[in-house]
Amino acid sequence: MWYTVRCIVKQNAFDLSHTFTYTYERMRKYEGSWHVEIIEMFPEHRFLEGYPFGTENGFWQKLSEKEEDFLRKLFGKEHHLKMSRGYILDGVLHIVYGPLKGMEKSIRKIDRHKRLAYLKKPQGKLGETVLAGLEIVYKSNGIEYERNQRITVRE
Repeated sequence: MWYTVRCIVKQNAFDLSHTFTYTYERMRKYEGSWHVEIIEMFPEHRFLEGYPFGTENGFWQKLSEKEEDFLRKLFGKEHHLKMSRGYILDGVLHIVYGPLKGMEKSIRKIDRHKRLAYLKKPQGKLGETVLAGLEIVYKSNGIEYERNQRITVRE
């Protein structure tokens, strides 16, 4: 069971040292090159695995099972979402590397300029979408693919 508490102010009335937060990688271009940045996914929330003993339980909200399973699958044990890489062929997204591999159907929007994917997550306390770093290294229609016959993606 996971619980979440909303912390609008960084300095809270109770100790948050036993909690964790989710982070994700995204790319930004500055000084003429692309850089990987690590960003907090839910900056106003802290998470706790297990029952919140020793705190005022009215502040803590239990996450739904669907939401908890989604976060476990996507972020893993490290609570960190790494960059993914993929390509678009005939308008269909194919992810070849990263935690989004196999989750193409849950991606609702891709911002190729900002190298971000917007994932739809189960209904819950944390909003409707989750951001993930996604680099599209190739985009093509079927005719161009038949000419090239091969797509190379570095891992």
